[in-house]
Amino acid sequence: MIVLEQINLTDFAETRDKNTKLSNTARAQRFLAPLSEFRGAIKNAADREGVPYIEVDPAYTSKTCAECGHLNKDLKAEKEWVCPECGVVHDRDENAANNLRNMGQQYIETVKKTRLEVIE
Repeated sequence: MIVLEQINLTDFAETRDKNTKLSNTARAQRFLAPLSEFRGAIKNAADREGVPYIEVDPAYTSKTCAECGHLNKDLKAEKEWVCPECGVVHDRDENAANNLRNMGQQYIETVKKTRLEVIE
């Protein structure tokens, strides 16, 4: 199963009029493989191979403890954090990935349950 965050990729687009430190070369290379094409290629490959592909709401994926589900509203930009509820230490990116996995598993379980109800 492939689970990606459903994000607005135009927020990541780099344009000349933005005030950034990217060099012109880096800016030009960014357009060689836009994220939208990469996402499309992943979806096409998943469809071709029969692999479930879903997009989920990205809200709070890095701020929600993947172990206990506690939402850490006080979290700022820390790369690592400790869940105030259960004490688990999280790398923010790994925690978000674990939450995406959990959301994908919930989706699969919901689909299985729905299919069973239709059969009955």
